[in-house]
Amino acid sequence: MIKKVGIYDFGCRQVELKIDTNDSGGSFDCGSSPHLSEMIIGIRDNKWNFVVGILQHEAFEMEATVSGYRYAPNPCYAQDSGAWMFVLDHKQMAETMSRIGYFISDCLPELSKRYRELRRVK
Repeated sequence: MIKKVGIYDFGCRQVELKIDTNDSGGSFDCGSSPHLSEMIIGIRDNKWNFVVGILQHEAFEMEATVSGYRYAPNPCYAQDSGAWMFVLDHKQMAETMSRIGYFISDCLPELSKRYRELRRVK
């Protein structure tokens, strides 16, 4: 079951954050809109600290992708996310982490509330 948490500012775009009670991983989709992305965080069998780690991971990966810091080696025979590389200098890292910090601090209270509600429903 996928439930919406909210829509949050993340750099120059907004992210519609959702949680998935049937998954334990995470994903993001920048989609067709340049200003609204989607991020899904799995909570199935995950402790809260792991959920926060997934959120941080997906936020970094989304920001690195949108900012052009993510690369896929070519040729890449595996064609999976394990082959991606992230290349950024210290200033780019600082800007990326600032955006992630603002995003996470905004969404964490509601994400925590929804996590507790949905974990109780089981």
